Amino acid sequence: MSAIRTFAAVALLAATPAVAQTDECDCKPNRACVPCPPAKKPKPRVDPAEQEEPAGPPVALPDRPEASSRRRQQSALLFAVKTGLFQPTSRLGGALYVGAELAYVPPVFRQALAAVLELDWVRPQTGGALGDPRLVGGGSYEMSDQQVGVLLSAMYRAQDLFVPGLTPYAGLGPGLYFHRASVTAFGSTNVETATKLGFQLAAGSDYRLGPGAVFAEVRYHFARVDFRTTGDANVGGFMAMGLGYRLKMF
Repeated sequence: MSAIRTFAAVALLAATPAVAQTDECDCKPNRACVPCPPAKKPKPRVDPAEQEEPAGPPVALPDRPEASSRRRQQSALLFAVKTGLFQPTSRLGGALYVGAELAYVPPVFRQALAAVLELDWVRPQTGGALGDPRLVGGGSYEMSDQQVGVLLSAMYRAQDLFVPGLTPYAGLGPGLYFHRASVTAFGSTNVETATKLGFQLAAGSDYRLGPGAVFAEVRYHFARVDFRTTGDANVGGFMAMGLGYRLKMF
């Protein structure tokens, strides 16, 4: 009998499926395996010395040379007023010269070129006694030539040539001159007007001071007229020394 019982127990054990015990299941013999929840992995321990510091404000990188150069080479608009002594090449005497100019500097060639439009005014004159012996009682006369010039010049500017802030310049261009000549003698006045095309040369230097620059320049004007009182003559001349202030508008 005991042999029969032993055989039956072995047969029963053989018929029951074996369930593998794992670390992830809480299994008991002859019972269904219930899956255990996945084990939580422990967080790695971080050394305080190895913790990253919070990012600070972004650091500005230095400008590249080509970008900085492009920013420097910008167009500019300059406005200037000037005054000086004008000395004609004719027999007219020296006179006060005043003018104003507007210059455009394009963003090329390191701002070395400029186109300048100028408006100026001068009124040289002369006078004296009439010494012709045929005149009974003598007499006197007074002659003047009022000139308004509209000048267009191309200028070359050598910025910071010798010292920082010093800019020598030179240029030339055409000019349109409006003349009004008047002669007063023997109690009467004769007036003649004419518009003539001429040319002019200029050279000078400016120095940065405040929001703009002070400058000094010399200029030569060539403008011919053909009046009855003057004949065919050059009534242009030299602006012996012009002084002014040039302001950068943008």
